[in-house]
Amino acid sequence: MIILSQKMRIILSPHNQKVFQKYIGYSRYIWNKALIKNNEMYHIYRELRDNSNLSKKELNEYYPNANSLYKAIDHEDWEQLYHSRIKKIQYENLEQAWKNFFNPNMPNHSKPKLKKRKDEKDSVTFRGAKIKNGFLYLPKAQRSTQDFRFEPIKLRKPIRFNGELTQDVTVKKCGNSYLLTLSIKNNNFEKTNPKTNFSTGVDLNIGKFNYLDENKGFKELNIFATRLDKEYSRIKYYNKILGNKRNKNSSWKSSKNYKKVKTKLSKHYIRAFNLQEEIIDQFSSYLLKTFSRITIEDLDVNSMKMNKRLCKNLHRSLFGRFKAKIINKSQKFNSQLIIADRYYPSTQRCSSCGNIKTGDDKLGLSGDRFGNPHNKYVCYNPDCGEIFDRDENSVMNLISYN
Repeated sequence: MIILSQKMRIILSPHNQKVFQKYIGYSRYIWNKALIKNNEMYHIYRELRDNSNLSKKELNEYYPNANSLYKAIDHEDWEQLYHSRIKKIQYENLEQAWKNFFNPNMPNHSKPKLKKRKDEKDSVTFRGAKIKNGFLYLPKAQRSTQDFRFEPIKLRKPIRFNGELTQDVTVKKCGNSYLLTLSIKNNNFEKTNPKTNFSTGVDLNIGKFNYLDENKGFKELNIFATRLDKEYSRIKYYNKILGNKRNKNSSWKSSKNYKKVKTKLSKHYIRAFNLQEEIIDQFSSYLLKTFSRITIEDLDVNSMKMNKRLCKNLHRSLFGRFKAKIINKSQKFNSQLIIADRYYPSTQRCSSCGNIKTGDDKLGLSGDRFGNPHNKYVCYNPDCGEIFDRDENSVMNLISYN
């Protein structure tokens, strides 16, 4: 079985938009209410753990989780206007957030916090949705009134995959439009075979991805496309305007002009995001459809971002998003995806003789100590002496990675 996801733009009627905003506020209310109760229960659990002789099995009964929160929290009568599964979804999300916080493999995951209206991402997950005759039917509570029920939503395009619709669908507001994300279970899915039996490696650099194509030629993918530069220049321009308005107008929060500029800024952020998604989607699909074996780097991006001069360009180079995208897509192909060890010296190793530069001989951003530039790799092994382009050498090392 494989689960395939599809995202599409939908059009909500004015009535559905009002109901959607009510569900956003209700989801935030449930999260905050559950988080406060979760903290109280966890405090009791810690006291029992430190000051009692209860066994581990008995202690686990006091540890907060989705089921215990559902039983411990009192629900108001007006909550019957909303679908009951919204509460269960928020409890499950909170439970997962706490697991991520305590997970040593996720050191950068922050502690769950109370949500504020200004920080809301304007997305709601519904459980129990159905699709019939090209219309999406979102669940509704039995005791809800018409003001709290969604009208059928017409889908703008058919579902691309065959299979059974999962229960959870997400509706997200993105600028002035709405996006629907749904998942399909397919038990008879057949993976696609690559076109060739060749292997390739992808060397991730700021602003470009280097790889070996099917014709055994070294190619370079430009991440900072010209269209993307235009969007970022507009983002910088509108951010500057908003900053000036905040400094000059003390009542900027109620200013209509401020809201108009903010809407334009949001529009260009969305365009930049979509352009980045297009670049990564096309490149990852090309690799999986063409090559039988693909090796990519596992970079420590968070440590690299400590360099303030490179922080912005590192963020825009999409290292993490490319890795997540190609891992998810690899489930649909018979290609072998290999993630090289984080400490594999692909840029310091000679692809000809295997000699690895260490200490002062390392090739850095400013070149090496013998005056060679950053993009030139010179092997100082007396028995080798080969000279390579740094990126091409790194790609060859990734292809030979075991």
